[in-house]
Amino acid sequence: MKDNYITSINQQFGVTFILLRPNGEMLMQQRDDGHGNQILYPNMWCFPGGGKKENESHLETTIREIDEEYDLYVKERDCSLLTRYNHDDTPDDHVYICSVPSDCKPKLKEGRDMQWRNHSNTREVSQ
Repeated sequence: MKDNYITSINQQFGVTFILLRPNGEMLMQQRDDGHGNQILYPNMWCFPGGGKKENESHLETTIREIDEEYDLYVKERDCSLLTRYNHDDTPDDHVYICSVPSDCKPKLKEGRDMQWRNHSNTREVSQ
């Protein structure tokens, strides 16, 4: 298994996470173009996420991915499971909402860009 991630027929068990400030703003990430590698959803705005390692819970994956992608540490108690679903690329995606303080300052370590968005201006990003 590549990088010790759980895969099934080229699919990965994973997580998606929504970092949520008290005022309702959510952090969205613009993916990069893959820098010559084929990646899912190149150049698109989305909620971040990542692949689950073999001996890791979905919540542990979420916390690790938040640290890897934004250099932020969140506590398990600040995250709650929103939903689970299957899609073309992930047979079992767990979506977590993780509360962060209003003064949270993530550092973009993956992707092209990031923006705090609220419900009223999220449509602008997806077009």
